[in-house]
Amino acid sequence: SVSQLVLNNALFSQPIVTLSDKKSVKYEEVEVMILSRNKILQLSEKDIITNASYYNVSTVSSIERMNNGMNNRYNVSGLQQKGLIKAESLQLKQIAPENLLYKITPKFYQPNYVDNKQPEVRNDFRKTIYWNPTIQTDKNGKAALTYYNSDDVTTFRAILEGNSVTGQLAHQEHTYYTIWPFDLITKIPSVLSFGDTVKMPIVLKNNRSKEMVGQLNIEVPWFLNVLEMPVEQVNIPANSQQVLYLSYQVGFEVAKGQIHIRFKTKGFNDNVAYEIETSPKGFPVNFAMAGQYLEQTDTFVLQDMYEGSLTSDLKFFPSVLDGLIEGGEGILRSPSGCFEQVSSSNYPNILALQLMEQTGNLKAGVREVALGYLESGYNKLAAYEINGGGFEWYGQAPAHEGLTAYGLVQFKDMQAVYSGVDPSIIKRTQAYLLGRRDGEGGFEQNVGKYGFSGNKPALFNAYITWALSEVHTKGIQKEVAAMTKEAIASEDLYRMSLAALTHFNLEDEEQAGELLKSIQDMIKKVGLEKVRAESTVTYSYGNALNIETLSFAALAMLKYEQRDEGLLTNIVKYLLSKRQQGRFGSTQSTVMALKVLSAYANSVIKQQEDKLITVLINGATVLEIEYKKDQKESLMIDSLHQYFVAGQNIVTIKFDAATQGLPYSFDVAWTSQTPQSSGQCPLVLTSSFDKQQAKMGETVRLEIAVKNTKAEGIPSTMALIGIPAGLSVQAWQLKDLQEKQKFAFYELKDNYLILYYRELDGQETKRLSLDLKTEVPGHYTAPANTTYLYYGEEHKYWSEGKKIQIN
Repeated sequence: SVSQLVLNNALFSQPIVTLSDKKSVKYEEVEVMILSRNKILQLSEKDIITNASYYNVSTVSSIERMNNGMNNRYNVSGLQQKGLIKAESLQLKQIAPENLLYKITPKFYQPNYVDNKQPEVRNDFRKTIYWNPTIQTDKNGKAALTYYNSDDVTTFRAILEGNSVTGQLAHQEHTYYTIWPFDLITKIPSVLSFGDTVKMPIVLKNNRSKEMVGQLNIEVPWFLNVLEMPVEQVNIPANSQQVLYLSYQVGFEVAKGQIHIRFKTKGFNDNVAYEIETSPKGFPVNFAMAGQYLEQTDTFVLQDMYEGSLTSDLKFFPSVLDGLIEGGEGILRSPSGCFEQVSSSNYPNILALQLMEQTGNLKAGVREVALGYLESGYNKLAAYEINGGGFEWYGQAPAHEGLTAYGLVQFKDMQAVYSGVDPSIIKRTQAYLLGRRDGEGGFEQNVGKYGFSGNKPALFNAYITWALSEVHTKGIQKEVAAMTKEAIASEDLYRMSLAALTHFNLEDEEQAGELLKSIQDMIKKVGLEKVRAESTVTYSYGNALNIETLSFAALAMLKYEQRDEGLLTNIVKYLLSKRQQGRFGSTQSTVMALKVLSAYANSVIKQQEDKLITVLINGATVLEIEYKKDQKESLMIDSLHQYFVAGQNIVTIKFDAATQGLPYSFDVAWTSQTPQSSGQCPLVLTSSFDKQQAKMGETVRLEIAVKNTKAEGIPSTMALIGIPAGLSVQAWQLKDLQEKQKFAFYELKDNYLILYYRELDGQETKRLSLDLKTEVPGHYTAPANTTYLYYGEEHKYWSEGKKIQIN
């Protein structure tokens, strides 16, 4: 069964059907007979494809090539035979059907205990106990495996799926259960909002044939206010159970801790521990200041704040390496469901390893961690490759040329520091991009409506050409000439910087220098905050657009001996000033900023003197600390928010030093009782429950709507839906909705369901209905909902998290 066909005319080395110019194209060079359920489907020059470069076919039972009257069993007329091509010139390629969504090989944590003794505390409650996709049986169809079960007392289901060498499929399921003389079972939400009230069930089950009497002891962390504690002395009749309840309210403090439950009886003890953490309710608000100036002052207003939600984090970085690590951690805290996000989360590790090798500062611990991330990251990235070449947001055909070019550059950079990169993946990716050349200095592009592969041919031609030059591709002079001519005419700083970098890669320093002179003049004319660039390869806008554009310009300047040093220094300081919560905007803009800081490390960010650091809040000195020039560790202070007051706050950070300060970032976060939505966000999100109260065992319907308020389409939309702690989403339903293409991808992180949409048409509304399961009795408030464009995340729309009472 073939779901889709790609027909290629080898005489022209390009697809016969193409929509690069958005016009219908006829099959004028090929005729194919497809026998589908005993019906002949004929594609001839009269057939016009108007939707895509692929002809959708359902249930194709056979395909026959025809040439010059041979194999002519279907009474094709001589007129029809005219223009048929040779069999060897027709290439048929099977690709994934549209609803076959990308799936990477999952990995699940498996503990390796030193012995087989029962643990004193049961704290292993993994949902997936064992996963192995590479089991092979012997000639008798048998294989042995060993694994550690979890500490849960419940029924487990083992599922086996496989295939034989002849293609026969196998599926078997088997259940088994664990049982102790005594079972202690409970269910605890792992993340709770301030003010949530929980009535936590504790099931004590006696599996013996005689009564059990024991002592129940419960310890709760300091941030939980106990409302009702179960009795300590518990009698459990034979072969029965007792259900007790621990009721508590979550305090107004961001914290983590454990709930310990112990039951002790004659001859038997049980001890379980559950991790729990709290998160503020309300609408997140952030203030950030960062840079490297000798003195810097900024202000922010603190109002409508929820009690206990205020936090602060001041960090000073003695080296770029520390900043790279911080950047990587910042990216890992953000959503990471598509190829670009997974790729970008991997990039700081590449840059850190490159920097350590260049400077000789080999930090063993950092290196091992970075290499570990690279290995897992590389495996994830490689899984996004499309059969036939190229990469796409979520691993679905057709590939995106712009995204593929980004992947090519990363694999090349990764190869320099990680030996696990398969050289053939670079060759395949390079060959795929070269195969997409249109013969006129550009590239055929699988055009999505608005996103990464949006209809911006000049932008993507420039980016792809630059990427090919990064891997020293030969024979791209025509593409280089075309991109250079267009970039100069456009006066687009992003495309001009790509052109300059391309000429440097081709060792054409004269043309690169001419471009850089124009680039530097343009930046000095308009300033750093208003650079002229239509878009970037990720369709970024706002801060992310500025950061990415200036980063490419700075990378080009670093290759130019006659660069304007003062301007380059100002760009670096500008980039440093944009650091917030470890990141520089989106994943893509963070990676580009870190690339610049890494490349500029030895000349700018280098400490040569002792410094006295002073921090003033509202005119009062709250911190004075000396920083030695030979100090190698980052300096972190997380207690300065105690000095803030309601209303306006003035923060000053200064260095008593002769030349420059340390790179630093100061992040302040709190939650507000009123939403701080941006007027520049084109999206609106609404949500509602079908009931405000529910009983245990019922489902609650959650209706979600995400609307594009603009007349034109928008790309890369994110929606973060808060789920109350006492409810849970159903995995089967999310999988079903994804397969129906209600959204492109989803993630579950803490109490959020994160939805990814490729694009929304003008005024389009995406609607979703979810049936949530009631899990634990109590009164809960969900985290606030938010929606935004991923590559312009400083502009967000917020809506209130919903409340639910579970009885």
